[in-house]
Amino acid sequence: MPTLRHAPVGASTSVDVGFEYRENELDVSTFLGSESDDVNGLGLAAGIRSNPAENLELAARASLLTSDYENALSFDLSAPVFLTENFGVSIGYERLNFDDEGSSFELSQFQLGARYAF
Repeated sequence: MPTLRHAPVGASTSVDVGFEYRENELDVSTFLGSESDDVNGLGLAAGIRSNPAENLELAARASLLTSDYENALSFDLSAPVFLTENFGVSIGYERLNFDDEGSSFELSQFQLGARYAF
């Protein structure tokens, strides 16, 4: 996501604002059958990051999504932990509620990641 502004708030906390493009493929199954749909749209995101410890970052972000998402809000939380100077792992959670073509959707996802800096 391109960051428009990255402003330090304190010695270990910063705020950022940026644009994002998001695309999801939905597969919905009910007793009446199944349906597949692609939804996409642009969004404006704002978040805050803080380092409460030298090797830990906590982040929260909210996004307002347009187009197929019909002004939906997305919220996510993440916590990267840097195990060494070059390697880290992260855990995150995101929740997205939106309407598309008269149907309401609620997406929740957990994320696990790894990072290597060279």
